[in-house]
Amino acid sequence: MSATTNAMFLIEGEEWKAAVDGFEHAIDLVKFIRQQYGDYFSITVAGYPEGHPDGYLADKISYEEELANLKAKVDAGADVIITQMFFDVDLFLKFVKKCRDAGIMVPIVPGILPLMSYNGFQKMTGFCKTAVPPELSEALEQVKGDDAAVKDLGIRYGVDMCRKILKSGLCPGIHFYTLNTENSVMAMVDALGFVSSTEAIRSLPFRKSTFDPRRTERVRPIYWANRFKSYLFRTTNWEKYPEIQWTNGAARMFLDPPKENILNNVDATPEAAKKLLEHYGELDSIAAVQAMFAKYYSKELANFPWCEKDGLYEQASLLKSQLLWMCKLGLLPINAQARANGIPSSDPVLGWGAKNG
Repeated sequence: MSATTNAMFLIEGEEWKAAVDGFEHAIDLVKFIRQQYGDYFSITVAGYPEGHPDGYLADKISYEEELANLKAKVDAGADVIITQMFFDVDLFLKFVKKCRDAGIMVPIVPGILPLMSYNGFQKMTGFCKTAVPPELSEALEQVKGDDAAVKDLGIRYGVDMCRKILKSGLCPGIHFYTLNTENSVMAMVDALGFVSSTEAIRSLPFRKSTFDPRRTERVRPIYWANRFKSYLFRTTNWEKYPEIQWTNGAARMFLDPPKENILNNVDATPEAAKKLLEHYGELDSIAAVQAMFAKYYSKELANFPWCEKDGLYEQASLLKSQLLWMCKLGLLPINAQARANGIPSSDPVLGWGAKNG
């Protein structure tokens, strides 16, 4: 055994068969490890909220007998239980309570598998004999021909499951089954707030994407920093990303001053266009646009066409007086990057790079 390994998850493989003079059940392996290595290893075993596919669900033993078998594994030395995947949270919570009633007191961690594809979902739930709630089945049928929509549904449904489980207070955490495709899991981790945006250490000034084609991306233009959704959308089909710089630093582009309200060119419904006009006013001159910029940096405007987040973006707050001064001079900054030195990498606004940097 490697000296760096001190935890084991003991589960049965597909079409498992006992070897001659070998272990027939997981409890045999649990006992062996405890006899040979004492408490050196932390041992995790599997639990089946709906019943084992080849046990209770195959009408071979009762549900109570399965709970007794699980308790026997715990009594033999198992420290933690991770469950088979499921999609019915109420059923899982009942399983936890039944375990407690049976005297199983070790932590029980739910196994969550995000939906990756319609066919894959049908295969896995069929193989594991997993119960599918009607609302999930109906929603899945509506998008089964759209792989992206299926993944999005899987993320949203999985996040709702995790929130309900964590709110119950019956479980110490979540175990995610990635099946070698971690993108959906990372999206769920983000949505659940498991990694605090103010505490996470960024290896780059922007948060790197987990989407495969974007993994090598190391440079993003500063003028897109506050419109990351638009930036990601506009570069979705790119096969390669710049490695050093985006464009010739000497290149400049200018537009003629507006001769009419620039909002007239916005692709929006009449109702939305009316709201924009009420919010920003008549942007029919340089002075009017300049006034809008000044109102935003003075926090008189709650939002801004060049920033997707409501309120003054973080770095602009640090440069408020300088940005207002620029507006008065007729310079209209759509983005700003604070000059900083000696800021720790953990700083919630300016920090990035290795930990303790």
